Amino acid sequence: MPKDIRMNARRSRYLLAAFASAVTLAVYLPALGNDFLNWDDGTYVVHNPHIRELGPAFFRWAFSSFYAGNWHPLTWMSHALDYAVWGLNPMGHHLTSIALHAANTFLVVLLCAELMEAQRARRPAGEDASFPDGRAAMVAAGITGILFGLHPLHVESVAWVSERKDLLCGLFFLLSTLSYLAYRSDMPPKPHKSYRAYFLSLALFILALMSKPMAVSLPAVLLILDWYPLRRIVSPGTFRDSLLGKLPFIVPGLGAAALTMAAQKGAMATAPAPAAVRAIVAAKSLLWYLGKTVVPVDLLPIYPYPGQISLPADLLFPAALAFLLFGACIALRRRRRVFPAAMGYYCVTLLPVLGVVRFGNQSMADRYFYLPGLAPLLLIGLGAAWVAGKAGATRLRPAVSAAALLGVALVIVLVYHTERQISVWKDGVTFWGYVIDREADRVPIAYTNRGMVFGERGRFDRAIEDFTVAISLNPADYKAYTNRGIMYLRTGRFADAGKDFTAAITRAPSYVDAYVGLGMACERLERPADAVESYSRALALNPAFVAGYLSRGDVYMNTGNEERAARDYRTACAMGSEEGCSALRRLGIRR
Repeated sequence: MPKDIRMNARRSRYLLAAFASAVTLAVYLPALGNDFLNWDDGTYVVHNPHIRELGPAFFRWAFSSFYAGNWHPLTWMSHALDYAVWGLNPMGHHLTSIALHAANTFLVVLLCAELMEAQRARRPAGEDASFPDGRAAMVAAGITGILFGLHPLHVESVAWVSERKDLLCGLFFLLSTLSYLAYRSDMPPKPHKSYRAYFLSLALFILALMSKPMAVSLPAVLLILDWYPLRRIVSPGTFRDSLLGKLPFIVPGLGAAALTMAAQKGAMATAPAPAAVRAIVAAKSLLWYLGKTVVPVDLLPIYPYPGQISLPADLLFPAALAFLLFGACIALRRRRRVFPAAMGYYCVTLLPVLGVVRFGNQSMADRYFYLPGLAPLLLIGLGAAWVAGKAGATRLRPAVSAAALLGVALVIVLVYHTERQISVWKDGVTFWGYVIDREADRVPIAYTNRGMVFGERGRFDRAIEDFTVAISLNPADYKAYTNRGIMYLRTGRFADAGKDFTAAITRAPSYVDAYVGLGMACERLERPADAVESYSRALALNPAFVAGYLSRGDVYMNTGNEERAARDYRTACAMGSEEGCSALRRLGIRR
């Protein structure tokens, strides 16, 4: 291809990618008005002391800690940079997430165009094209990018600050794939340029792993690309060579997988479902994501794990549908390689989150679709380009106009559903209310978390109602008892508060907050000995609990035991508490 034509084609790709990115950015701007949520945002950002200062101690912590059950140092760096610039203003944190998603949309258009160019350059003479050429290829790449940017299934990854890891992982995953295509696309090969692209791809892959370990699937994805559209795998020997070339990728991938298993050991389901049940849920999830790609309605932040599954009935339909789907892909492996390649990518990238190894209580999540969704979205883009091409080939204006109007209407529908989904993440009351409206009896944590937001807003009666429902749905929820006890304290119902804190301790004997609450209730009920005992048990569980020393010191002071009070205040003062130091000065005692 002449140089000027190549330059024009590349310029067109960048303009198309910039357009898709700008549309995505505009559609997501309402998310700037959203607040932080009391669902991981507190742990990751709002109450995370480690991201407050970008210094050597922070970087040591980011690389060595399994904080919040994860190892993703690059994600912590991103949150720390946002905090350094924006503090706790949620708008700035959302702006970063939106910008990253817009950048990923830009890269998706470029990646799709590069894939089609690679297929065109390597297609044997006489073979039917799985990917279109020329203008149709640009249409397919543009539509895929728009779908990626605007699809409602991606809202969770963008509108939820805690899912910054999805966006960062996606950014470096896409950049690594593009670099690998540059390495493999040299025709003829230029060794120095090729190896630079190869090592750049490897470095970007490691950055993706440091953002979210879901990137571990990239070596398998590169193998699929070597088979199609790069056509580097044509025999057992070439497969072996390709696999050997992926070893530098596989090693850090295995390391990240091991770190993830260690970090999330505590998040594994304590009573995991039987293997057969997990296999059924995984199969259903594969099909569910495909269904929601086409009809993205009734999306939920939390999809509860099925309570009971009937093996024959629940297995038959997904097994039959999966068999037909995979059978069709295999049957098309010679004439339309794009279908088995896309299905292979889809399954490989979803595999780490399908629940074969089960973490938490969710059966699936919209955020898991962020990278795997590229495959079905690309197939839709190819189908749309084919329809547009057929309409253009008729030379009938009505057909062309109808195809264009249909495309515009579908984009409007996508924007509508995406905007609605963005509004779900506005604040804690809206968010948890949305979950409760759709899963009133299956997600007790929704009531607990909404109750906490009501409590923060001073709506104590509403908070007590929510905590009561949460307890009725899950009587073992010690946090709901503790939170309701706090609301009882704030409304002067001290005896009820004491009962709830005692119930929480019965269910979780090592839960420090329940002992602290019980101590406060005993103080209000004028039972100082019981208050001291509760604070002492809290301090035995957490000797670094400064407020415990202060509270116990106050009880000692109120009962005339200045010696013991001074001892607790001195301990608190030594731990950096100005309150403790002030109490010592009031007693006339030097530090």
